[in-house]
Amino acid sequence: MKMMKYSVIAALALGGLVATSPMTFAADTDAKPAATENTRPQRGQSQTIEAMTKALSLTDAQAKEAKPLFEKRTAAMKELRAKNLDRTDPTRATELKKIQKDFTDGMNKILTADQKTKWEAARKAATERARTRTRQ
Repeated sequence: MKMMKYSVIAALALGGLVATSPMTFAADTDAKPAATENTRPQRGQSQTIEAMTKALSLTDAQAKEAKPLFEKRTAAMKELRAKNLDRTDPTRATELKKIQKDFTDGMNKILTADQKTKWEAARKAATERARTRTRQ
């Protein structure tokens, strides 16, 4: 009889621990979601400019001219995300195309012909990587 009481108490204690462990994890503000193969760390704006400067061999003057373009695109994208438009909403697609066109037009004014070629190749590779990620 005594053994049965201990078994019931142990089972209840263990059940309570198992039941509350997800809540404990959720309350942990430092907890990071599990990484999946389709996620990648987000780049900051300065890292993106630095990466482009290195990849395209931009001069300091070109990098300074590109910075406002990145800032404008970042602000426009944040504004668009704040609208919470559905992915199938044609307004969202139109606005995305306009943001990208403005950025591309600005970059085309800054880049040399050789840099434009490198940039187009990098953009095509990134688009292909994105397509393969969404197909999986």
